[in-house]
Amino acid sequence: MKKIINKITILSLVCIVFLGCIPESNAQLFNKISKGLEKVNKGLEKVNKGLDKVEKAAKGKDNKKDKNSAAHNTVSSSQSSSQISLQADYEEDDIKGSEENGDNEENILMEKIKAMGAVMPHVTSNTKFLYKKPQNSFTEIVPVSEGIFATYEIKPGDYIPYLGFYTLDGKRLTENRYKCVEGQFPIFDNGAVILQDLPNGKRNPPFIILYTDGTARRLPETYREVSQFHDGIAVVQEGMQGFCIDTKGNKVLQHLSSPTAVVLNVGPLRDGLRRVEIRYEEKSGYSSKYKVKTGFIDKEGNWAIKPVYSSADEFKNGYCWVTDLDNKEMFIDAKGNTVVDLFNREDDFVSKYISEGYFIRRNMKTLQKPTYYDLAGNAVASYDIVSDFHNGYAFVIDRDKFGGEFDVKIVNKDFQVVGSMGPYLWDHVETPFAWGGGFVITEGDSGLITLSNRYVVSKDGKLKIFIPYESWFEEPLWPSKIGDFYPGEYAPVKISFDDDEGVFYGWDGYINKHGEFEVIITDDERALRKLPGEQIGDTYKVSLNPVDTIPIGPKFIN
Repeated sequence: MKKIINKITILSLVCIVFLGCIPESNAQLFNKISKGLEKVNKGLEKVNKGLDKVEKAAKGKDNKKDKNSAAHNTVSSSQSSSQISLQADYEEDDIKGSEENGDNEENILMEKIKAMGAVMPHVTSNTKFLYKKPQNSFTEIVPVSEGIFATYEIKPGDYIPYLGFYTLDGKRLTENRYKCVEGQFPIFDNGAVILQDLPNGKRNPPFIILYTDGTARRLPETYREVSQFHDGIAVVQEGMQGFCIDTKGNKVLQHLSSPTAVVLNVGPLRDGLRRVEIRYEEKSGYSSKYKVKTGFIDKEGNWAIKPVYSSADEFKNGYCWVTDLDNKEMFIDAKGNTVVDLFNREDDFVSKYISEGYFIRRNMKTLQKPTYYDLAGNAVASYDIVSDFHNGYAFVIDRDKFGGEFDVKIVNKDFQVVGSMGPYLWDHVETPFAWGGGFVITEGDSGLITLSNRYVVSKDGKLKIFIPYESWFEEPLWPSKIGDFYPGEYAPVKISFDDDEGVFYGWDGYINKHGEFEVIITDDERALRKLPGEQIGDTYKVSLNPVDTIPIGPKFIN
C-alpha cells in the first residue's frame, strides 16, 4: 500500500469544483485560494507546499516531489472561484500504519479529519460581505438571533460602542446608534429586542423595542431600567416598582407585583416553567427589611412553585438546582419536590443541571476527579474531564483509564465506550474544559456542539467543522475561533492571520451548520486580499455579495 499521505495529497488537491456547486462540500482550504481568479494557482501551490512539508516531516527525509504532480492542475479563469476537497478514502488500518511508520501527529490528525468529511469554515457563492472593522476580541462578536446580527461602532469623541443591526440576507436594519441593556447581548426574542437610544442630552436615554422587520416602538421615558426579552417577557423598573411587559410593550403578569413586591427578574420558559425573582418588603414597626425570593410560574403566569428559594437556576431535563433560604443546595423536580440533597460540602463544585439522570460533582480542595452521581446520590463513574449527557452520550477524557492518551471518548449512559474522537484533536488547543473539570458545551438549535472554540461535533461525537493547528499551513490560524451554534442555526467565527511583525488581522463572520460563511466582516486591506476578488487600479475589490449600507429602519409605530 502506498503511503496514505501520498494518496490524500493527490486526492485532496485534484478535486476542484466550482464554488457553490456542492452546497455541502467537503473541507475547503479557502485561505489559500482567496486571492482572486488570477491568483488561484498561487494559492493552490502554497497549500501544496504546506502539505509537502507535512509529508517530509512524516517520512523523515527530504525526498524530492514531482513538480508535475496532478496536485498542480491549473484552474480556468472562467471559474468564479474554487474549492479543494479534503475527502479521502480511509481505513483505520491506514492510520495505524502511519503511526507505526513514524508519521507525525499532525499528519495523522489531518488524515483522520479528512476521513471524517469535516470542513473548515469556507466561502461560497452565497457569502455576503460587509466592509466594516471586525471586533477586537472574539467575545465581542454578537451571536446571530432570528437571522439578525449586530456590529459595534465607536463614534468620534466617544468611548461607548454603539450597535447597528443587519440581516443575514444582506439588509441593514439600523445605523449604529444603540446601546445594550444591562450589558446583555442584544438577542432577538419572539421577533423583538430592547435597546437604549443615543443620550441626546437626556439623563436617562429612552428605550425602544426594535423588531426584525425594521419597525420599532418607543417605551415611556419614565422607564429607568429594562431587561432583555426572555421568551417574550421583559422586566421594567419604573420608580420603585418592577413589572413585566410583552413584546408590544403591554404590561403583563401584573399579579406578580404589589406595593410590597417588586419583580426583579423573569427567566425564559424552560420545561414549562419560568424562574421569577421578587424583592419583598417586610415591615416591622417603623422599619422595613427586604428579602429576595425565587419561585416558578407556569405558562399562564400562575405560581407552580412558590417563591421559597434564595436563588435558583433554570429548569432543564425536568430538574432544577436551587438554594433555599437557609442556604441549603438541592435539586428539585417540576412540582418542587427535593430530588437530591446536595449536603453542602464547602469545597465542592456541582454542575447546575441533571442530564439524563446524572449530575456531576467534584471536590475542588482535594482535586478529585469529576464524578457522575445518580439521583440517589451514588457515585457512578469518574474521569479526568467530563461533559453532561446529550442524546444518551457524554464526552470524557481519562489518561489512566484509556492508555495514557489525551483521547476524547464517547460513553453511553451505562458508561461503556462507544466511540472515540482520537487523542490528536486535543494536543494543540486551549484547555477544553471548565473550572469544574467539565467540557465547555453549549448546545444550539442546530444540535451541534462546539468544543474549545475549534471543533464542532454532532451529539454523537462526529466531527463536522474544524479550524486546524497553526503549523499545517504557512499562515497560522491558531488565534482563530468558532463559537457556539446558539441561540440559532449560526455560529460566530473569527479568522486570524499574523503579519511579519506578529500583528494579527483577519475577519469576523457567521457560519451555518455546514461550515459555510453566511457573511464576512472586515475592512483590513490584508484580509481583503485573502478573499475572492480582483485588483482594480490601486484598490482590491472583493467579489462577494455586498451587504446593504442604507438602513431600512427604524420605522416607529404606536
